[in-house]
Parts: sequence; structure tokens; C-alpha cells
Amino acid sequence: MITKQDIAIILIRILSLYLMLQSLSILPMSIRIYTPTPIFLLISHEFVSFILSIVLWFFAPYLAKTMTKETTCNSNGSYGFNNVQFEQLLISAMGLILLAISIPGAVGMVSYHAAIVTTEVVDLAIQTQVEVSAKSFLAKYIAGILLGMFFLVFSKMLANQLDTLRNKFNQITKG
Repeated sequence: MITKQDIAIILIRILSLYLMLQSLSILPMSIRIYTPTPIFLLISHEFVSFILSIVLWFFAPYLAKTMTKETTCNSNGSYGFNNVQFEQLLISAMGLILLAISIPGAVGMVSYHAAIVTTEVVDLAIQTQVEVSAKSFLAKYIAGILLGMFFLVFSKMLANQLDTLRNKFNQITKG
């Protein structure tokens, strides 16, 4: 019987494979671009995505256990789950996806900003525009990190709220 922890492990490993394939497709180009300063390669978006994919793969069982820690046993002894628990799992997975996308993006933006600051740009207007653009992307990634953490931490509360809203909607439409 497939448990919700098994489903969570599968979801986390699919995310890990996606991140690995995405980072590996761009990593050779990044190595060529960042070769003069190897430190920027180590904090590049692609390299952090690659490392994060490896961490997600090996820690998938632990993460799945924390995402599905409230498993209840049915009367027949199987470990199934209801709609609210499934929504909780999906909300947790969505939070994990946001974190997996936003953390490397934020690190990459910091690396990019540091690389821009160390190079001499002749035109001050171009340098200012690049810095503003980098900061806006960094703000986007930080918002993604915060939202991902919110989804992970409050997945049960959000799933219960969705269930309450669904029940109220059903009462309104039936009555």
C-alpha cells in the first residue's frame, strides 16, 4: 500500500531530478563564464541548484517524514489519508518547490550583484539600472523563500482553512 510518505518521497525526488537536470543543462556555460573568478561559480544559481538537488534526493525520506508527520491509521490498519491530509501534502510540496527555486535564485542574484560591483562599468546609468534590476530579482526570490517557508510551516492550517471554505461553499450552494 502506498502511504502519503511514499508519495511525498516521490514528489521530492521528482523535484530533485528537475533541479539537477535544469542546473546541469546550464552548468557548463556557467563554468566557462565564471572561470576567471571561481568563487562566483560556487555561489552561482546553477551550482547551488545542483547541490540542492543532491541534498533533496538524499534527504527525501526525512523531509517526507516531516511533511507527513500526522499520519493516522484507518480502521482496517492501512495508512491512507483524506482530502485535507492530501491538500496538506500538496501545500507542503508547493512550499518545498518555492524554496528549491527561490534559494538558488537568491544566491545567484547575490553572486551576480557581487560580480557586477567588482567589474568597472563605464556608464553610471547602466550600472544603476543593473543594480536596481538585480535588487528587484533578489526581492522576488526572498518573497518566494518566505512564501515557501509559510507553506511548509502552516500547511496543516492552510489545508484546514481550505476545507472550511469548501464546506461553507457546499452549504451555500445546497441550502
